[in-house]
Amino acid sequence: MNEGDGSPTPPPQGGTSPTPPPQGGTSPTPSMMDQIRVSMQQNMSQLLQKAEQEEERWRNKIASFEAEMQENINSFLDERSTLEAKVESLECALYDKQQHINSLLQEIDSLEERVESMEHGLCDRRQDINMLVEENNTLEDKVESMECTLEERQQNINSLQQENDMLQDKVKDLEHTLYERQQSVNNLLQVKGNLEAKVQDLEQTCALYEKQENIKSLQHEKSKLDAKVEDLECKMSEREQNINSLLQENNMLQAKVQDLEHTLHERQQSINRFQNSNDMLQDKVENLEETLYERQQNINSFVQENNMLQDKVEDLKETLYERRQIINSLLQVKSNQEAKVQDLEHTLRNKQQNIESFRQENNNLLRSKWDLRRTLHESSYTMRIRQKNGRALIISNTQFTELRERTGAEGDPQKLAEAFRSLPVDIEVKTRQNLDLSTMQHVLREEANRDHTDEDFFICSIMTHGAQGKVFATDGFSADLLDILSLFNGKRCPSLKGKPKLFFIQACQGDRRQTAVEIAGAQDSDANPSPIQAYFSTEADFFLALATVPGYVAYRRDDGADFVNILAKVLKEQGKSQDLMSMMATISKELNAKYEYSPFCCTTLRHKLFFKLYAHTWNHLPTCTCTLYPTIETPNHGLEYRTRPHTVYTTTGISNYRVEFRPELTYPLRLPALYPTRQ
Repeated sequence: MNEGDGSPTPPPQGGTSPTPPPQGGTSPTPSMMDQIRVSMQQNMSQLLQKAEQEEERWRNKIASFEAEMQENINSFLDERSTLEAKVESLECALYDKQQHINSLLQEIDSLEERVESMEHGLCDRRQDINMLVEENNTLEDKVESMECTLEERQQNINSLQQENDMLQDKVKDLEHTLYERQQSVNNLLQVKGNLEAKVQDLEQTCALYEKQENIKSLQHEKSKLDAKVEDLECKMSEREQNINSLLQENNMLQAKVQDLEHTLHERQQSINRFQNSNDMLQDKVENLEETLYERQQNINSFVQENNMLQDKVEDLKETLYERRQIINSLLQVKSNQEAKVQDLEHTLRNKQQNIESFRQENNNLLRSKWDLRRTLHESSYTMRIRQKNGRALIISNTQFTELRERTGAEGDPQKLAEAFRSLPVDIEVKTRQNLDLSTMQHVLREEANRDHTDEDFFICSIMTHGAQGKVFATDGFSADLLDILSLFNGKRCPSLKGKPKLFFIQACQGDRRQTAVEIAGAQDSDANPSPIQAYFSTEADFFLALATVPGYVAYRRDDGADFVNILAKVLKEQGKSQDLMSMMATISKELNAKYEYSPFCCTTLRHKLFFKLYAHTWNHLPTCTCTLYPTIETPNHGLEYRTRPHTVYTTTGISNYRVEFRPELTYPLRLPALYPTRQ
């Protein structure tokens, strides 16, 4: 932990600090300051006690009204939601059962159609089966007739083959006989040749015998031989006749053989034709057998399908009977449910009447609530609907020429700026860092000389080293807080007259360190900034918050100053609902609980300060009830509100305005109150 934003006030260059005395002459004496301080503390304590009591009383009333109203609303909404849930569940159950019944009826119709289609299919199948049976019978007759024809053809073929074999045998016998005859003819021709040779030899021998002695004997022999030759010639002629007859027979046999061969060829051709026709018939028979087999299989499959369809039809009939029973039971249940629904609708109508009466009571309570809130906020500063509600100036010094660096405080300006921007009003934040004394005074004077007429408040936060009643610039020179406050009084800054001016100072106010024992009497020490309190007694609408009690140091850590961190946190969390003094009490409580030291604040605020927009005039006019959307954002040209989802009303002259409602409640909408009141 760094020891605070204080300084052991070293003498600046050239001797003493150039801080001028307060305007108005010499500083007051200690006795005057003590009296002023005591009177201011008493007045402030009384004002704070009264304000806290009044605020607590109004808060208790509002809380009791809200709690009672919320309990009634929750109870009625719970009952209504339960009844609506029951009705919706019953309607859903009835709808589901009706759909189930419709689906069952559709299934029954589809099953009946399927049964009819199956019966038509069975009739068609029976007709097809009968036609196939007739075709099968005709094919069987054709096959039988063709088998008979084949058997006859086969018998004819067998007889022809036998005749052919016989003719071949005869031909072979004739060929053998011809061969033998030919051999005998050849033998006879050889014998004839031998005989002729012998005749020539005999003639030669006869010639020789004639020449010789025994010519008579030779002649006798010649006569014998002539006789023999004649016999031989006769035999030869006979043989020639036999040969000619044999040749004629041979020719006849050859002619017969040729006829037989021609007949055999024709028979062979007819046999081949018969074989081809037989093959074709066999193919046809095989095809017919295959067709018959397929037809038989189809018939068997048709019969099986027919049996299955009959079984399905029986099952469907049983299912139809069961479904009819279920439908009858469901219709009974439906009638019972409809009776229950009628009872629930009657109960719901009664509940709705109760809800309407409660809604009227709720509207009355809401009117009372809004009247209470109006009364509460009439005692607070007015936040008008403007382009800009206020301005915040943040001055942060972390680098010094004569003093040590404020390490860890670099992110404090950003935290505080985010906290100011999170408030439900439009704040223009200006941040300046590491300013010397002349620049800091120039920035403050420039801010005081600005025109704040169109603004509702002003905030100034200074984070630097300090001493009691002083803050230091980066060059080591100090400025009195009293001088800074006096720049914004009613004379020097008239545009902020009657408007709250808030100052948050993160700086040490002395060298002492607070302890848990010293906290109770810290404000009574001699270190209090009496000149500031004396100044506060003459100026109104000022608020000054110091990070520590006068006379003590303020602390900062690695994550920033303690007072700045808690101030930013509380502004973000409670800035939309709490007033400034309540938030300051929360800051003091958290600093005491966490770090065991207290901040310090002085105030001359005349009203409570809520950072909310309350620019409506509440006139007691007739109201209309409508349910508004949870959030309504307006464009730059005007404010929009809705009474129905398709009806939009627009006001003029308003921009950057947000209205927030609770979506589950119904609000009394005062139409003239939506137009802003310009003061």
